[in-house]
Amino acid sequence: MKSSTGTRNLPENKWLIDDVFHELRSILAGILSSVELIEMYGAKPDSAEKINRQAGFIKLQVIELEFQLQNVKIVQHILNNTLRPHLAPVNLIHTLETFLQDERYAFLFGQGVSFEMNTDNEVAEVDELLLKQLVLNMAYRMMRNAMMNDQPVLRFIFEEDQLIISGRYTANGTVSSTLKTFTPENLLHAGAFMDQRICQLIALIAEMHGGSFGIEVEDERNVEMLVKIPYQAD
Repeated sequence: MKSSTGTRNLPENKWLIDDVFHELRSILAGILSSVELIEMYGAKPDSAEKINRQAGFIKLQVIELEFQLQNVKIVQHILNNTLRPHLAPVNLIHTLETFLQDERYAFLFGQGVSFEMNTDNEVAEVDELLLKQLVLNMAYRMMRNAMMNDQPVLRFIFEEDQLIISGRYTANGTVSSTLKTFTPENLLHAGAFMDQRICQLIALIAEMHGGSFGIEVEDERNVEMLVKIPYQAD
């Protein structure tokens, strides 16, 4: 099963806003829950380990909150029709390696990240901030939708004229169960096993770089998200 998404299929902007704010509400609910548990543990002896664990959860949720607020900013630019990539020559190897080593995102980028060099080309004209946001969106979608104990794989493949970003994981749902949550006009892309409108935000960023975004599904659970970005946008 194959599907692709793009700006031509971008649904009503209010849907995208609803999705992002749903994520924000979930994050805030998680933070509140952790705070309540810390308060409860604080009244009991020998609870330092549990308190530290909840504090760690809060830290991760605050990091995700920052990431989602950046999505809000992008959506606002979409609404205002002011989303324009600021393309500039960027050394992709250096930029991506530094970004993936950021300790804030260690829980996202672990052993499942690899670089494959099939060319000497390392420089591309990209908007660095938008590229990082695209990668974060892919990683978060995989984390949220992968089966428990599954290790998603994120590959950065440098070809002669383009960068390919491949995200593979085993979905925690099947096509048939996912179809139930989509309206008839969205059934074509229901195999995404993830929030479709956020996928289209990924597609929007890819297309603004002259690239593309697609999804392939095999055996109803094996999912690959595929971004292709040329080194020089048309």
